[in-house]
Order: sequence, then C-alpha cells, then structure tokens
Amino acid sequence: MTDESRAPSDSSRGAVFAGWLIIALFFVGLGVWAGLAPLDGAVVANGVVKVAGDDTDGHVDDLARFVATDTIVTVVEQDPVDANYHALQDNLRRLRAMRDASGRTFRIETLPMPSALLLEWPNM
Repeated sequence: MTDESRAPSDSSRGAVFAGWLIIALFFVGLGVWAGLAPLDGAVVANGVVKVAGDDTDGHVDDLARFVATDTIVTVVEQDPVDANYHALQDNLRRLRAMRDASGRTFRIETLPMPSALLLEWPNM
C-alpha cells in the first residue's frame, strides 16, 4: 500500500475539508458565545430550598415561615454544642442566599430555638 492509496481522493478532499471547517467553526463559535454570554442574563427558574437535616416530615414551617412576601422568620440554635446547631446554621446560610423571582434578597428574621419540652404522661 503506497502513501497515495491512503490519501483521500481529489473528489472527497473538499467534503472532508468542509466537514472539519464546520466542526471547527462550531466549537470556536460555542467558545466565543460561552466567553461573552452575560451571566446575569441566565434563565431564572423557580426553585426549592432543601432543608438540611430535615427531620420535620416535610413540615418546613416548623423551622422557617414566610411572614410577608419579602420576609422569612427562621429558628437558629445559639449553642454550638447542640445537635441542631450546624443544620440550623446551614439553613440560615441557604435562606440568606435565596433570591425572589426579581433577584431581590429576602429579609431574614431569626428566633432562638426553644428548649425541648418533655411531657410525662401518667401510667395507665
């Protein structure tokens, strides 16, 4: 087999060149677009904030609640040794990072986590 037999024929060289040119233009164009596209022009979608360490059985209103369209009240644990401290601090961080559909931050008000209330029922 000679080098001439492995080279593309004259009739297929144009098609091969056109194919490589199209692929190169695609990737160059994609790279230019990705580099110049404004990040603030991204699509804003509705989202869900997942509660860290959720032991509420889906009742997130045990931990945080809207009290106005721009205000959320949430509980925080003050004692770093408490088992809930880190999860509630993570929730507070997530709430502070949230934005509404217009890109505005919410006003976050905090309440201290109440101490546990243990009830003893009489033996029956």
